Amino acid sequence: MPLGNDAGPTGITGQMIVKTATELVITRGVAPPVFDQVHEVLGAEATVEVLMLISRYAGLALMLNALDVGQDTHARITIGVGDLGDVQDMGITEAIEM
Repeated sequence: MPLGNDAGPTGITGQMIVKTATELVITRGVAPPVFDQVHEVLGAEATVEVLMLISRYAGLALMLNALDVGQDTHARITIGVGDLGDVQDMGITEAIEM
């Protein structure tokens, strides 16, 4: 299903995906209204893909924490001009705290 103009991270669809990921990682579940919204906008296949991506990165974080891998303070996130406005070329910590 086409996502329209709001498919970026700051659009409605992106915000719904972030809310779903946050809720899933923190509470280990997603409230039915939140899931229903995402499912309605993305459709079944894309919803499963999003959940699989969340799972992959949550598992990676779990392993990095278990292995006590330190944070690379020199790592940078470079985002294309106009994607997130003030987030361009900001450190990982600053982007996460935003």
